[in-house]
Amino acid sequence: MSAFSIGNPPLTINSRVWGGRFPIPCNCGTTVFMASQTVVPKKKRGPAPTGKGTQIQVRLHDDLLAPLDAFVADQEGKPSRAEAIRTIIRDWLIGNGYKKLS
Repeated sequence: MSAFSIGNPPLTINSRVWGGRFPIPCNCGTTVFMASQTVVPKKKRGPAPTGKGTQIQVRLHDDLLAPLDAFVADQEGKPSRAEAIRTIIRDWLIGNGYKKLS
């Protein structure tokens, strides 16, 4: 019969109870320091929000998208599609009297 003792006063464990296999004690009383980990924030998609205005999402089919792209190509500075849509809506609203010229 073999026994395993730990602690003070000793705690004796009979090997017959555990089938003759004892857990191997390791790092007893040893403090292990892990390298610090840097948390990398997840990248956000799209441009930074301006926080101004109400976001409206619109789907355009090819019969409207192609003329919109032609409009963008004719403009100075090549505005984005979103800016082109804002310009078109602003001009239409002013031309039809829904918005005052400012």
